Amino acid sequence: NPNPNPKLDWLETITSKSLQSGKSKSNYWKSALFDYIRFPANFKQDIIWSSEDKKCIAIRDKYPKAKHHFLILPMADDREIKDIYELKRSHLGMLENMKNAADCVLDTLIMNNTDTKHTSFRIGFHSIPSMDLLHLHIISTDFDSPCLKNKKHWNSFTTQFFVPIDNVINAIAKHGSVCSTIDRDKCKELLKIPLKCYHCGVCFKNIPKLKSHLSKKGECGRMM
Repeated sequence: NPNPNPKLDWLETITSKSLQSGKSKSNYWKSALFDYIRFPANFKQDIIWSSEDKKCIAIRDKYPKAKHHFLILPMADDREIKDIYELKRSHLGMLENMKNAADCVLDTLIMNNTDTKHTSFRIGFHSIPSMDLLHLHIISTDFDSPCLKNKKHWNSFTTQFFVPIDNVINAIAKHGSVCSTIDRDKCKELLKIPLKCYHCGVCFKNIPKLKSHLSKKGECGRMM
């Protein structure tokens, strides 16, 4: 996995400033990611990578939906951004930083794990995120994890509910935001559609049968 012990002394400064400014820790699970950027020194063991310019950090998803599942968090100084719908053209630089961070995390992962060289990954955002604070998913398409338990989990990463980062960057560059390019009502419905293999399109009645299909050696096994 990416280096678990990066040099993170600079996180102490951020944490101290947050405490001095009176920022409090989150008491609600939906806002838990804010603590990683407000009090990062408290999460050194969870931070697997940080950019040299101190603009992004990477953490493991607490409930991974695949063998490899990471989150890129922007260490924004100006304001804490809740989701992709708050993004404007002024945030394009930050998005490029997040994209570059994801590439660096993947490069490190592949360099340190030869078994991932032929693994494919998806990099993007949920159209309706379950947690507040902008976060970029990096997820391997094996989707092999005990935390992937239901249709909602599966469809949130394998349908258009999941928005690739390039789509977000292009929409903001062209329209100034993603609001006109994403229909949130339609995205909600995507979580309810039948289970379908992301690789070959075969439908399944339940998650155990889908996982059994994914674990078999064959067309899909070679694609993962």
